[in-house]
Amino acid sequence: MNPAIVVVGYNRPDTLKRLLKSIENANYSDNNIELIISLDKAVNEDEVVKVSNDFNWRYGKKIIRRFPERQGLRKHIIQCGDLAEKYGAVIILEDDLLVAPDYYEYVKAALDYYKDEECITGIALYSHEWNGYARKNFVPMADQYDTYLGQYSITWGQCWTFKWWNKFKKWYFSHEDKLIENPNIPMNINHWSDNSWGKYFVNYIVEQDKYYVIPRISRSTNCSDVGEHVRIADNVHQVRMMTGLVESYKFAPVQKAQKYDIYFESINIKDVYKEEIKNSLTVDLAGYGREEKETRYLLTTNILPLKIIKSYGLQLRPYEMNIIYNFSGNSIYLYDKFTKNHSQMKKKQDVMRYEIRGFSIRDLIPYIAFLLKESIFSKIKRKMKK
Repeated sequence: MNPAIVVVGYNRPDTLKRLLKSIENANYSDNNIELIISLDKAVNEDEVVKVSNDFNWRYGKKIIRRFPERQGLRKHIIQCGDLAEKYGAVIILEDDLLVAPDYYEYVKAALDYYKDEECITGIALYSHEWNGYARKNFVPMADQYDTYLGQYSITWGQCWTFKWWNKFKKWYFSHEDKLIENPNIPMNINHWSDNSWGKYFVNYIVEQDKYYVIPRISRSTNCSDVGEHVRIADNVHQVRMMTGLVESYKFAPVQKAQKYDIYFESINIKDVYKEEIKNSLTVDLAGYGREEKETRYLLTTNILPLKIIKSYGLQLRPYEMNIIYNFSGNSIYLYDKFTKNHSQMKKKQDVMRYEIRGFSIRDLIPYIAFLLKESIFSKIKRKMKK
């Protein structure tokens, strides 16, 4: 299967040119790969179209798709996903991304391995290093495989087969413009714009219990350029990206893979406990504060007025390693949520020092001042445009 490459552009000619350059520099073992540059209607449309026309695609046919009127991001991405029916599979790349040299060969190999797995809904190029819901670093457990499975939506480089996309699209038709606040996903997502296609995909993944296949080393990175949903450029979503060419990949079988839920919490860690706890356990090691009323036990770094069944230290990385190695301490707690205990004494946890190595208020102050300055200037510019 040779998935088509779909580049999604709007009003940023410079970022589009940068992405196309990284696509051009990647490695391809085939020369019949179709490239579709899909451009939403924009004020500076001529500039974006010129970049698209000037790009020389040497590995197959290039198609430039334009719209007579503004689509908006959600509608635009949905229409790009629909191309999976024609091509069998599509790689979707928004214009603020860069791709790794082996991104295409990685996707082809992953498709071949996972295409028949019912629980899979996409091949991710991007690999998270930041849990934006809890605002903590994220590091998946290491093992012998090049991939793991995650339930969080990947919007920064992903591949869908027609089979995967068609299942989502049927769900989407019955939920379009009907999403309500979902208690089973982080509240941050519920507050995302209605123009976000990712908001729908997250709800679909959680409701249908699906997973993305995620590379341990990212095959794309997000440059977080200023745009429709980014007011201040930053590097929060920049991640380590593969720079070399890989001869072969060791994909994790679904049954053996490390799995993470929508909150970036390990699903596998529940296997440490006996059935009674495992079957009624909420994992909240990042301390987001998630609530699942139907479960009795809670594993978290938060200090709560509940009965402590067991406590762990917070020294090994990632969080779950402290539980696997039964590291003693008073920073991670396994609670019985049905038993209150307001009087128990607990040592203060050291999550901030664990999360930020070499943390210094002195280093933080100039950065905060910079963000405030950028935010003020951004508001002034928006008012001047109005």
